[in-house]
Amino acid sequence: MAVDKLVDSTQLDADLTSVANAIRTKGGTSADLAFPAGFVSAVNAIPTGGTTPNYLDCATTLESIFSGSSNMPQKVSCAPAKIGQTGHFMTRAYETGKSNATIDVEIDFRQTTPFALKLTFYQAYGTKSITITGNLQYCTSYDGFLNYPVALQEVNMVFDFTSCATANDCRIASLGSNNHITDMRFAPNTLSFSIDFITKFTAVNAATLVSLANCLKDDVTGQTLTVTSGQKAICDSTMGVISGGLFVEDQSGSVTLTDFITNTKGWTVSV
Repeated sequence: MAVDKLVDSTQLDADLTSVANAIRTKGGTSADLAFPAGFVSAVNAIPTGGTTPNYLDCATTLESIFSGSSNMPQKVSCAPAKIGQTGHFMTRAYETGKSNATIDVEIDFRQTTPFALKLTFYQAYGTKSITITGNLQYCTSYDGFLNYPVALQEVNMVFDFTSCATANDCRIASLGSNNHITDMRFAPNTLSFSIDFITKFTAVNAATLVSLANCLKDDVTGQTLTVTSGQKAICDSTMGVISGGLFVEDQSGSVTLTDFITNTKGWTVSV
């Protein structure tokens, strides 16, 4: 026979909140958890096994910290106060050439301070998709952000080149072509330097090239966008209209993407 006991509801609520917060931290979520079903579901969703946590809150620059690991963390959260403006953040952090796992990587920077991403996914053979959220202003080094990412299919981030002081800062990939990635996005009017990085991504679609064209700043002179012959053919055949200084794809429009780049932006398209 059950016997009811007096319960301090305030203390009980505090205890349940404490448990829920621990579950949220471990599971990498901020969602409300209803008791008990929400607690059970959230705990069941936390991956089991392994010595490296699935969700890591960066407290250091993490240079090479995961290099060669066979159990790469898939979610990395980097709080604003924990990322400096100097140095190369996450250098070779996901050097997964030695990894036996194919993973999707999520990085949430949650901040606006620009910093360098150098070779973060160097030889990232096991990385299938990269999702980067937060207010990231991209700046890297000569070596680039991606190198030989042979399995990479998705890069879900917006490349904002506002913080780039030189053309080398704008490099996304300096080594190796990638014929898997079709879709990438760029912040409008943020790229000031001649670049050829798009030639490293041979299969990008028209939407990617439109986004890149809109990314080119129109207050610079003598700059060149180097593309592959296939990408040039897409630029020549993609029709649209100009609205607010940006190209909007519209097959009934009268302006080609190539015309927009050369006439409106004032850049040269080179193959």
